[in-house]
Amino acid sequence: MLFEPSRKSIFIFAGQREDSYLADLWIYDTQNGTASEAWSDFSSSGGPDACFTQRSVINTEAKEVYM
Repeated sequence: MLFEPSRKSIFIFAGQREDSYLADLWIYDTQNGTASEAWSDFSSSGGPDACFTQRSVINTEAKEVYM
């Protein structure tokens, strides 16, 4: 997970559900308490393959996420 301070949102990448590894991306808005799916298969958009325990960092000035 990453916290993006200007949007006050948490970006949640991938994970595991039952026997499946996920490659999705969700954004949780901390101001209004809602979550929305940004990508159902983030790996198809150039992101990492489905897995869990991703490591990432956010560059808020460049508006980029590095995984």
